[in-house]
Amino acid sequence: HSSYDHVKLVWQFLAEGPFQSLEDFRASSLMTQPGDGLRLVVVDLISGYRIGMISILNNRPRDLAVELGDTWLTPAFQRTYAHGEAISLLCGHLFELGYRRIQVSLDVDNIRANKAFERFGFTLEGVMRKHMLVGSCSRDTAVFSMLNSDWEERKKILERRLKKHENRPEYKVAQKRKDGAKSSLKQEGNAASIPKKGKDQTRSSTGPQEGKSETSPKLRKRKPSKKKKK
Repeated sequence: HSSYDHVKLVWQFLAEGPFQSLEDFRASSLMTQPGDGLRLVVVDLISGYRIGMISILNNRPRDLAVELGDTWLTPAFQRTYAHGEAISLLCGHLFELGYRRIQVSLDVDNIRANKAFERFGFTLEGVMRKHMLVGSCSRDTAVFSMLNSDWEERKKILERRLKKHENRPEYKVAQKRKDGAKSSLKQEGNAASIPKKGKDQTRSSTGPQEGKSETSPKLRKRKPSKKKKK
């Protein structure tokens, strides 16, 4: 269709593309795994079609921090539940692994993406001016983050947004297959370095502040049962 602009809808804010051929796309960095993260394909659980990509970059297990990199969907699935579902699934998985900070860096001119991550519960931390070159132009980069201490509340925000789609037949089908997607994602996660869980300490001007223990429920020791005296 003459009004369909794939450059604007998909490639405008990505570092690479558009590509002249499938071979060029396969030879790009978008099709290679980064040394400090993972590239994951977003799959429509109803049709089985690959509808986009989401990546994990700058994986720093020592600091319990990680970044969401290139995230894009084919235009047919933009502004649907697919983006929120993918972000919710991935964030939940990363926080379960023990990460304490998830960062997202976006072009400030990518207004739709900036607004989307604000709706997902990410906090705008600031703007890095002339942060990088895209072609021959300098790009200002907006930095968003979500912390493990934010997740329980922010997860509710995402769940409320996704509930708006619950009555749609395709969403019900996707929900039934969600467990399979989670299992697949956990298998992919084994390829990356996984941080060790521990006590959440925040350093401030008054010294370290110790929070609640982040011990996984699976690792909690049960209290020994008391034996009844005969």
